[in-house]
Amino acid sequence: MDSLEYLKTGAVTMMNLEQLGLIPSTKRINGKRPVVVFECHQEIPCDSCLESCKVGCIEMKNINDIPKVNFESCTGCAACLKKCPGLAAFLVQVIGKKGYVTMQYEFLPLPMKDEKVKTLDRLGREITDGIITNLITPERNDGTAIVTVEVPKEFVMEARAIKPLKEMK
Repeated sequence: MDSLEYLKTGAVTMMNLEQLGLIPSTKRINGKRPVVVFECHQEIPCDSCLESCKVGCIEMKNINDIPKVNFESCTGCAACLKKCPGLAAFLVQVIGKKGYVTMQYEFLPLPMKDEKVKTLDRLGREITDGIITNLITPERNDGTAIVTVEVPKEFVMEARAIKPLKEMK
């Protein structure tokens, strides 16, 4: 497989992320707190994640580097996710049989806590049902909403967007 296939499709694969060293261990995903996963796979001038991380778990040698995370040091605080202009940061965690994915959400209407949604993969395909377990409104996060969606644990590394079940009027 061409490791740069994402340049053609616009979406990375798990294999791409693994090749780039961007996937935490299963043990860490199943840890006591969420962990950040960056799907920032191109070398572009951006270091908002590095600048926002108060615990220093993100490493970049220069502003064009792909951010590397010391997954064991990551506290799951979401500071980097909140500041990522490319919507490329996700918090993931598995607790028992449930997975939790936290992501930026830039559409209206905003989902509500406990709302059922469809989750989408990196290519926008529906993969499973989810439930919104937390919502940080745009007013509380400099203009971008943050949602946490509960999914079956096997989808925690695939669910990357949500779609409301109810039709907009």
